[in-house]
Parts: sequence; C-alpha cells; structure tokens
Amino acid sequence: MPRYFFDIRDGEYIPDHVGCEVPNLEAARIQAVVRSADLLKANPSKFWDGEEWQLEVRDEACLILFIPTFMATNSPRLAGRGLSRRTPDGAPT
Repeated sequence: MPRYFFDIRDGEYIPDHVGCEVPNLEAARIQAVVRSADLLKANPSKFWDGEEWQLEVRDEACLILFIPTFMATNSPRLAGRGLSRRTPDGAPT
C-alpha cells in the first residue's frame, strides 16, 4: 500500500516524517481533508491570523501531489469594527 506524507507550511515548514498508508490517491485526498479539518479544529484562532497555510501532500518519492491551501480574509468593512451584518435575504445592513 502506498505511503503519503502531509507536510504543513504556515510560516514554517513542519514535515511529516511518518506519513500514512492509504490505498490510492483518492484516499490520500480524503486524508488531506480530514487532517486539515483536525488542524483547523485544534487551532481555530490561528486560522484567522491572516496568514495562508498549506498542507503539502507528497508520495514516497517526495513528489508533491497536491496542496490544499487555507486562508481567511475579513471584509474591509470589518477593519476596526465588529462583525458585518446582513438581513435574512443576504443584503448588507
């Protein structure tokens, strides 16, 4: 079974030295989503620091196969204010 590695880049590089065995590329994609969700869940405030982070997924030959990228962006309206508000039909207030 192939082994895939899930390295984190968020201003620093955190390599995955262990990886995990999954049957195919589609399973590796699913694993990438699960790992990303776990990272977001464990550190939700870090997601809002304005910095992009990535989960580089590579194979045993160190070939990067795909890179899910995450970044939150606030509306300019939020600069120095509370959350923006919308009416039930989606119009800004």
